[in-house]
Amino acid sequence: MKLPSKDQSSSVANDVDPREAENLDVIDLASRNAYPVVAGKKGKADGLGMVAGIALVAGLGMVTLWSMSSARLEKPAAVGNPNVVAQQGPIAPFVVPPPGAPAPAPPVAMVQADPAPSPVYAVPPAAAVAVVPAANPYASPTVVFDA
Repeated sequence: MKLPSKDQSSSVANDVDPREAENLDVIDLASRNAYPVVAGKKGKADGLGMVAGIALVAGLGMVTLWSMSSARLEKPAAVGNPNVVAQQGPIAPFVVPPPGAPAPAPPVAMVQADPAPSPVYAVPPAAAVAVVPAANPYASPTVVFDA
């Protein structure tokens, strides 16, 4: 179904914005009721709530960053075995021997405790040489690389 064509001259004459024909008081009155309540003026309590919210979020952020930073920092661990007490003794002064004298024997080195803890092996080193793969209970193909 085809609609009848409109007369272009009558539509151009009727093409007027209704806001331009009305009084400013009528437009002002209509706009007061047309805008949503959200677009109204903010009260003073809104600003106070905004500042309180920003302060709360900033405080939570600072506490979070502080706790993450303090968790990463460990107290420095002592080197060596704390049960071994270092021997404190008087230090002998260094005496320069005369040029013609024979050199004295070097002093016996003191045995010092190992500062690092001893390693713990999963498999003893002697047993690692003769390690044979255990039987495969599922009988699936097994690839063993011998380095």
